[in-house]
Amino acid sequence: MNIRWQMLVGSCLSLLLLLAGRATAQQPAGQLIIASVDESTAPTILLRAYGMDGQGNPLVLSPQTVELRHGGSPASSVSTAGTFQAGTFTIFVIDAPPGVESQLEQVQQAIEAYASPANMVEGVDYLAIYLIGESEASQLLAPTNFHNAVRNFFADPLAVQTGPTALVDSLGDLLQQVGALKPKPDIYTSLVVFTDGTDVVSSAFEADEIGPLAAERGIPIHTIWLENENLQPFSQQAGQDYLAALAAESRAVAARIDQETEVQVLWDRIGAFREHTVLQYVPENLSGG
Repeated sequence: MNIRWQMLVGSCLSLLLLLAGRATAQQPAGQLIIASVDESTAPTILLRAYGMDGQGNPLVLSPQTVELRHGGSPASSVSTAGTFQAGTFTIFVIDAPPGVESQLEQVQQAIEAYASPANMVEGVDYLAIYLIGESEASQLLAPTNFHNAVRNFFADPLAVQTGPTALVDSLGDLLQQVGALKPKPDIYTSLVVFTDGTDVVSSAFEADEIGPLAAERGIPIHTIWLENENLQPFSQQAGQDYLAALAAESRAVAARIDQETEVQVLWDRIGAFREHTVLQYVPENLSGG
């Protein structure tokens, strides 16, 4: 059964999206994001969009699954006009408290594996790297779309932090900044956080706020769990459980750093949103805005 999505396009390009289904506490509803609208080809109007279901999988957009309305009236002659390679922007967030030293090399290798031709299209996809601190995340590598920039950055190995790290506050702050961090406004953006999942110092955000906030903004938070040898088993499990919930609530993928297959699923998910669907239609009554 197809999910029907409805987009309302006003004369001033205001957009409203009505989604089928409702979110639950653990599972958000699907989402459709309008990347751009082009009226320069009027009377035919072009728009670019991408959508994700409640699990974060990409939706196939077509005249059979999308209902277009312009100024409140159904649009006619709706058709798919191919795809557009808009690219992706991945913000890597590294949480390196004492106890994860032995896994930092794997973190580096994972990011380098992503920044390779198999997963990241050079010149199209962007990434940035942040390090979680005691109150916020600091930028280690500014947004780049070059593989060598990542390799050069890791010429100096990652180092463990000396004190507690604010995982929750850092993620909340990045979610609020992401609009300004994007290299292009229409690019698909996600966070990938490497962490043990625990946090005892954050105060600006509650832990259960982060997933819903990310889902609302259409920014999946993919999680990669690091085993902290300084933590008791019950604390390790609590951290892993939080990361699984955070990924589910933000339509993302949860993985472990020692499971290459799981991590590759994450890279594949990001790459699936590189291209937007281009739809074209003709309004019944085209008027100036």
